Amino acid sequence: IDGLIYFGANDGIIYCLDPEKREYRWTYKTDDRIICITPAAFRDMIIVPSFDGYVYALGISDGSLRWRFNAGSEMIATATVFGDSVFFTARNGFLYEVDAKTGQEIKRKGFGDEFSSCPYIDEERIIVGSQDGNIYCLKRDDFTEIWRFGSGDEIFNLIEFAVKDKTLIFAS
Repeated sequence: IDGLIYFGANDGIIYCLDPEKREYRWTYKTDDRIICITPAAFRDMIIVPSFDGYVYALGISDGSLRWRFNAGSEMIATATVFGDSVFFTARNGFLYEVDAKTGQEIKRKGFGDEFSSCPYIDEERIIVGSQDGNIYCLKRDDFTEIWRFGSGDEIFNLIEFAVKDKTLIFAS
């Protein structure tokens, strides 16, 4: 974003790196690791789930905390921004939707098994993999199940699924 690089690390710090100056513009310390997560961009913020159970929304210019959401469990997959909402999963088995501007919860759905999956979102659907071995397709507006596919083993995707010509590509 604007020539800067944003990332989280195992030291629990979210970094904003200016590669031209070869220095950090700002850092933000969380309470635990940032594992395998690419920050999601929304307007003038980045949104970063953390292993400490919180999702952080930070100002891209100065790293100031805009909001923090408590998911109650570790997160190790990238969040997805769609419209004015942020969607993410947590290891407690919940899929969440929160308001990207305020961090207020819109809805959640529990699946009973651990999630380590970045949701794929389109106008009508959410597709998300679970460590119970299923890929779930849900209605975006109310999280009701449309279908599920049993893969035979855990689904562990830390970035959004690849979709090409209406074909979902995944590994299990």
